[in-house]
Amino acid sequence: PRGPSSITYPNVGSVRLPRDLAAISTMLADRKPPAVVLDAWKQYLTRRVQSRQPIDVQTTLQQVTGQTHAQLKARTDAARKRLADKMNTLGDDAQLANVEMQNILQKQQQTLQMMSNISKMMYDTATAVIRKIGG
Repeated sequence: PRGPSSITYPNVGSVRLPRDLAAISTMLADRKPPAVVLDAWKQYLTRRVQSRQPIDVQTTLQQVTGQTHAQLKARTDAARKRLADKMNTLGDDAQLANVEMQNILQKQQQTLQMMSNISKMMYDTATAVIRKIGG
């Protein structure tokens, strides 16, 4: 498996996400079910709280969602390039490639909406886990 990846966030600087947070980011980008993402998030939080490690939930969520956005952008850019190349070589099939591009953009928009919803659930989950364990 690949190690943590580094990405620059506005007002945060270059952050190297730990493997478990990078995995959560990839789960979001892969559109895994919210229950799967939240389970991984709870496990991460539980380990942090039980080991008495400090956690800034808001910053951590920004880092995870920032990396997820970067992954989605890279995937969308690659798909756009692939389709643009396809449109240039296919001629009459360009209309079909256009429809495929619209589907990709729609999927990206749905993923961003899902991320927003899951991010809220992750924040709520974090506060509940911290209250329960860290009490």
